[in-house]
Amino acid sequence: MGRRQPSKGEAGEDHVRGFLLGSFQDLDKTQPGSPVDWTCHGLKCARESSQIYREPTLHFLVQVKGFETFPKHIPVCHATFIYWLQHCETHPVFLLLVREVRPNLQEYLFLCFHDWLLTSYGQKAICNRASSVLLELKHFTKIDDYANNLHLKLLEEADRALQISGSPWATLRDFGLFPFDEALFQEYMELASFAELPRHLFKMLSKEGVRSVPIFTRHLLENKGDVDQLLEDWVKTLLSLAPPPSQTSFQRRQFLEFIKIMTNFRKGLPLPPLPPFRLAEVNCWRAIVAMYPHVIEMLKHVICHSKRQNDIMFVSAMLPMLALSSDRVISHRAFEAISLLSEKRDLSSSYAFRRELYRGPAEAGDEHSLKKAIAVLKSRGSAEEELSFLDSYGWTIDVIRSNLDRKLRTPTIRDEPLKPFYLTMSELLLERNDVI
Repeated sequence: MGRRQPSKGEAGEDHVRGFLLGSFQDLDKTQPGSPVDWTCHGLKCARESSQIYREPTLHFLVQVKGFETFPKHIPVCHATFIYWLQHCETHPVFLLLVREVRPNLQEYLFLCFHDWLLTSYGQKAICNRASSVLLELKHFTKIDDYANNLHLKLLEEADRALQISGSPWATLRDFGLFPFDEALFQEYMELASFAELPRHLFKMLSKEGVRSVPIFTRHLLENKGDVDQLLEDWVKTLLSLAPPPSQTSFQRRQFLEFIKIMTNFRKGLPLPPLPPFRLAEVNCWRAIVAMYPHVIEMLKHVICHSKRQNDIMFVSAMLPMLALSSDRVISHRAFEAISLLSEKRDLSSSYAFRRELYRGPAEAGDEHSLKKAIAVLKSRGSAEEELSFLDSYGWTIDVIRSNLDRKLRTPTIRDEPLKPFYLTMSELLLERNDVI
């Protein structure tokens, strides 16, 4: 490229400017000390192309480090790491390393920050409150001679950030069920499975518009400003239920299992069994599915190909999270998947299976399934079977009354279609002396 060798510790912008202009129409240099060195927009359809890909205003954030020899670890200060984390959902973040091999020849490596976040290393860094994060050189990819591998990744990230259908890690950004954007979800993942919003609290959080919900939620979690007592009590309850952030927390282990299953699906590899149909696993995965809606294709694959009763029940519990979305495309795709469940009802005659294959679609608002679910509840001998099912699920006998009371008095969006179902449960179970 005929550019000078950067001095030791220099970011190497002179080298990388022309390199980035091969992929972007425009570059803006940031101020020294900023969390990124360049903001780039006008992503090209291909390297050196004159055509712009999709949305010309989509900004990429690029940090550049120049070295004489690549080190094994690249330190990133905690404040910079948090900035990247809180922006990468909608503004893809890339790290470039550059070194001079010889005059007129540079070697480049890149790391897609969002991809890295979805690994155990990224999860560990999120939970680490140290002053800096160490990125390992082995996680960077060498850029090929024509930078085609980098450009393909830039296109993938554009699709993700723009929520293009088919991008597996595109987020839903529908805050009616869970009030988290992706950064909040990643930072407070241990809270996620407990944070489904009651309808009345969603109305309070969205008073300045739905897009403001995660902003207000962050203020609540970080004790910024005065808040309504109801919201303050809700946050206190969340914090009392959730464990502290940890790489080994149940929620992050479930998230990494989700990533593994999705990766297998994308590669056409056999899928392992889905998690057990238990309260902790179901609630955790509901939060994950509500964040990454393009899991729908994987869930449809499970419906069509799995013969495991647990898998089908688990999928049935996931789909209402997306069917109730305000995103019409996602909702339609979820209902298409729900329609496939009817073909699986002969897979098992067990009480739990029949209950859940009707309750799931009923939760999504299907009235026919609601009537069938209530009929299952009212069938002969169902009280004992219902108690046995609830116990195995995680609703032990000592919490049934309080759980039903919560769902009827402070319902979430997905509780509302099931109100007749929960009323029937109350009639069936709460007159019993053994139910507290």
